[in-house]
Amino acid sequence: MKILLYFLIFYLNFLLILSNDCKYKDPSSDQNFDISSLKLPSDKFYSSYLPSTDFTNNKLSKIYFNFCNTPINFCNVTTSSNKNESTACQRSEEQSSDKNLYQIGSIFEKEEYKITPNGLNLTFRSLLLNNTKDKNGCEDALEKNRRVTTFIFTCNNIINGLDIWRNGTESSRCTYEIFIQSKLVCKSCPSCSKLHGNCDVYSGKCICDSKTTGNNCEDFNILINSVDSTTINGGTTILNGYFRSIVSSDTNNDDLIIKIGDLQCNNIKIYNETTIKCEIGPGEGLKDVKFIENDLSFISYQIFQYTYLSCPNCSNLHGTCDKYTGNCLCDFKTTGKNCNDLKISIDSVDSTTVNGGTAFLNGDFRSIISSNTTINDLIIKIGDLQCNDIQFLNEKLIKCDIGPGEGIKDVLLIDNDLSFISYQIFQYTNLSCPNCSKLHGKCDIYTGKCICDTQTTGFDCKTSTIYINSIDSTTVNGGSTFLNGYFGLTNIDNLIIKIGDLQCTNIKIYIQSTIKCDIGPGEGLKDVILIDKDLSFIGKQMFQYKKIKLNCPNNCTSSSNGFCNTTTGTCTCLKGFTGFTCNSKDNTDSPSSKPNINETTGESSISNDGLNYQINVYSLVELNFNGSIINEILLYNKWQNLSIIKNDTNIITFSQKLLNKTCTIEYSIEEVIGVNKDYSFAGINYSLAPGSLKLTISIQNYQYKDTLNSIQLRIKSSFDNNNNNNNNNNNNNSNNKNSGCNSKELNINTNDFNSDQSLNYLTISKDSKTFYGRFINKVISDGRETFMSTSIVSQQTDSIFIGLNLPHCIKTCLIDPDFSLLVDTDYKTSCDDDDSRPKWFLPVVIAVPAVGMAIIIIIGAVIYKRHRTSIRILKQKIKLENRS
Repeated sequence: MKILLYFLIFYLNFLLILSNDCKYKDPSSDQNFDISSLKLPSDKFYSSYLPSTDFTNNKLSKIYFNFCNTPINFCNVTTSSNKNESTACQRSEEQSSDKNLYQIGSIFEKEEYKITPNGLNLTFRSLLLNNTKDKNGCEDALEKNRRVTTFIFTCNNIINGLDIWRNGTESSRCTYEIFIQSKLVCKSCPSCSKLHGNCDVYSGKCICDSKTTGNNCEDFNILINSVDSTTINGGTTILNGYFRSIVSSDTNNDDLIIKIGDLQCNNIKIYNETTIKCEIGPGEGLKDVKFIENDLSFISYQIFQYTYLSCPNCSNLHGTCDKYTGNCLCDFKTTGKNCNDLKISIDSVDSTTVNGGTAFLNGDFRSIISSNTTINDLIIKIGDLQCNDIQFLNEKLIKCDIGPGEGIKDVLLIDNDLSFISYQIFQYTNLSCPNCSKLHGKCDIYTGKCICDTQTTGFDCKTSTIYINSIDSTTVNGGSTFLNGYFGLTNIDNLIIKIGDLQCTNIKIYIQSTIKCDIGPGEGLKDVILIDKDLSFIGKQMFQYKKIKLNCPNNCTSSSNGFCNTTTGTCTCLKGFTGFTCNSKDNTDSPSSKPNINETTGESSISNDGLNYQINVYSLVELNFNGSIINEILLYNKWQNLSIIKNDTNIITFSQKLLNKTCTIEYSIEEVIGVNKDYSFAGINYSLAPGSLKLTISIQNYQYKDTLNSIQLRIKSSFDNNNNNNNNNNNNNSNNKNSGCNSKELNINTNDFNSDQSLNYLTISKDSKTFYGRFINKVISDGRETFMSTSIVSQQTDSIFIGLNLPHCIKTCLIDPDFSLLVDTDYKTSCDDDDSRPKWFLPVVIAVPAVGMAIIIIIGAVIYKRHRTSIRILKQKIKLENRS
């Protein structure tokens, strides 16, 4: 039963394929294509050349085909017992045996069609091929084990049947294209006007000429907007509308018929695309107006009216009397009761400066532009001056050039016998700057730009450019100080300078970048405020009162270690001691510190006996005057190596470009090698021990977001313990001979961050070794020495962030910190372990001194007993001598 059902389905499909009527529909244009006339009997066929199916040679093969799903006897394909199963096949031309005959289109595979812009594509498919191992089995085709053939029909309106106009192609494996031209796939336009339309055989649309419109080009392409009335006696009338199809064609007055009602117009005159004039005979009432040109016509209903009333003063040149209303109907050029006024309006005239220039007249000038008026006919006067270089820009805009003048003027337009005047509508003006600062800006009346003084910038001259980048310190007694930066052109009467709560006196301005003033006594760090009229600058903690005698950090430990130089605030160590506070041994037996500089990342470190301290120039922060972060730029791990110098010293220089490459920060690290090395920075002399690291950091051309802002350079110092040395660990293993004697807890000390000192110190102590970070409280700001404070940004158990608070440097900020790792005075090079001593060691050490002391006491007692009288006499003698 199932076999019978499958057979019935197969048979019905077969009938469905054979019933194809070769008609195809294009839904986009509602066009039908019928190629049934191309169908051939089974013993006939079409043919075309193709590349050989066998890719091993370059010879051509030949394709045989039929249409309408009709088989051909010639295609006796060996893959089936039915000789008539193929509607297309291919055979190599080099042999004629059936062995080289391949099916490429089967009647059992329903064809597909596709409408193209130029015609029709029909696609045939072969049955699936069974012999996939054969070289022509199409196993590697786009449609696996199947041949596909597309017949590409192209419209050719002169070919009634078909024309195979070129050889076929094989675009990919077992995929073929046959190229056919035929009239049967061209589109038609059955209702297209033969006189005015042209059928596009590809789109099926009727293409109209310039005179017609509509789907089939049967409508006259004009429009009548209005027709001027005449009296009941008839006369001249003006037709207004859209007449481009008449003007742009070969139409002459003899071809054109205009009928108003039942009367035909005479003396037709075409003025332009929008205006036609003609004469009409007498009549009454409302009338239709009809245009006729050969086979075309257009009618506008009830658009013309005969009038009755007279207009005795109506302009003969520009007016027409409306007999029904008694009004003088003006032409498109005039207005007014009697059509004597030029029909324009001037809404406004753009002002010029007192130097004159180009003036733009804004209004309604259609009557001038749409008439025969030329530039030579038109006169425009502004006041007593006549405009030059008049240009019609459009219906609402006229441009002309006017000479210099002052005040408010009338504007007069003259067009032959017509004129129009607009009173007091033009004004010569100075260009204004509405937001320009009254204190710091001056308006340029010729450009309208606000010209700033030396203290401001910006379009309105309200952005301050004054700043202080350095200020000299005084002692706690006060005195004269110099402020350096930029102050513009100012005078003493405008200036107020405050340092802390005290106001400067005896202000003297040297140049735009230097001011001197006197300040009273005080202590510590102070804000600096400079006020110049409405402008101000605040420098946070920028001024330092220096003590007359400077303190040294930790008072140089003790008088046995070193002494303090109260002029510089630095320690001078005695022999055997070293370090910033002279608390470290100058001992060759102590383990030496080893600096390390990562030449790629810019990170540096100092290690000693298993301890490692890292130093990172971490970030650059812009702060406002309140200390809030405006911008932070991370520098860590972004350095580029610029140079390496290695001879008797080791200096590596790194660099970064910041803020769109406008700012450069350079950072050099020098390793002190061999012996102590002396340095000087900002008037401070100091020495560094071997194994120390000296940093020099230069920040160039930083672009501030506000002149009140400053920058802070942040340096991170951290500790890493890789200690396995017996001198430092706490391991109780009995095999360690010298364990634990130097072991101490990690301690980070910032107590030496003191504005009263010339140097600020960070110390990190661990296992009798101390890591020092020294920060000179001065910076070279744009070539001048000034005070710099140092602050703790954040601190954790094993790391700390130091902030170097820099002034408002414009060109360059230069700073000079250094770092050392030194051994403390209590460091022991060898630790003795009780378990390693001989068992007799402690008893002997304890007993020998005890016995010795007993012997001394016994001998003393014997001597005293024998000579006690002499001893008493001697004591009395000594007392008498002391009294005398």
